[in-house]
Amino acid sequence: LALKKDGTVIAWDTPDTGEVMPANVPEGIAGIRAISAGCDHNLALAQNGTMVAWKSSGILPVPGYVRNISIISAGNGFDLALRNDGTLVAWGDNSIGQCLIPGSLERSSAISSGLAHNIVLNENGTVTAWGSDECGEISGVHGMRNVTGILASDYSSTLLLENNTLLGMGFEWGSTWGSRHVFSCRMSRVSHEY
Repeated sequence: LALKKDGTVIAWDTPDTGEVMPANVPEGIAGIRAISAGCDHNLALAQNGTMVAWKSSGILPVPGYVRNISIISAGNGFDLALRNDGTLVAWGDNSIGQCLIPGSLERSSAISSGLAHNIVLNENGTVTAWGSDECGEISGVHGMRNVTGILASDYSSTLLLENNTLLGMGFEWGSTWGSRHVFSCRMSRVSHEY
């Protein structure tokens, strides 16, 4: 999934053959300012604040209470969004508590969804996480301070600390399934320009 400068969205897929092929984007999706690719669906946030959700079979419903959104994140059958006022809203599959937003959350500034977990960067540099902890993807983030960036992936979470250290926790590919790992590396320079 990619967002073009003109606000249109393009998508592609890599089937088992390894060949990159175009994927469906519903007609009329334009004026987009943010996108998020989930495991089984996609989200697009328009300049006017409306959202569109879709998968290969077509458009998906977005609940009416999902309004005034600034950031979106698609998981596996669930979604998380940050409202303009710093509060969160989640919807979709809640089988592992991935849509149960903790009541003690600080004002949030960034969000990221994995396969069945969410991590949130609070404005004070702390992190909150909830949902699946099958591989230790959330247990290591609680109490972390001085965090400037977050990324949730399938079964892991990565935090960027103020001192440019990347700290990751959860499943490390190539290891035994279900084993928990914490890994880190020091970056000499991290740029936030894309």
